[in-house]
Amino acid sequence: MKMQNFFKVILTLMLFPLFLMAHGDKEYKKGVKTKISEEKISFLKEEYEKKIKPIFKRACFDCHSRYTVYPWYYKIPIVKQLIDHDIEEAREHLDMSEGFPFKSHEEASLVDIMEEIAEVIEEGEMPLFRYVILHKEARLTDKEKQLIIQWAKSALSR
Repeated sequence: MKMQNFFKVILTLMLFPLFLMAHGDKEYKKGVKTKISEEKISFLKEEYEKKIKPIFKRACFDCHSRYTVYPWYYKIPIVKQLIDHDIEEAREHLDMSEGFPFKSHEEASLVDIMEEIAEVIEEGEMPLFRYVILHKEARLTDKEKQLIIQWAKSALSR
């Protein structure tokens, strides 16, 4: 009987660090990564309203908000389905309808969202090429790209 208790204690001591590594580390990283001070959020929101929102309204809102302005070709059945799918996916990923801070369907922190914004603009992934072909007004100038990237990255600096 004593030997069984001894093995249980040893087994528990051996498995406990594994448990901490598997679960505790995630919580620690999540807690560290999600912290943006209220002061910084306020600054980001102010900058968003002044400088970023007009750009996003022109280039992003059709897909990433509930303020979509549908083009004339939206009435074509197959095209309608493709547009609806793109919009649904875009809003799930990032919804700008309620302003800043944006909402995401994922358990993404504000830091994650801002990192993603900077990354997709830097890499030219957004706005989508197929969207810009038919919506020339959605093209971002180099100056607008830099403005968005700097704004998004300012959330990441301490």
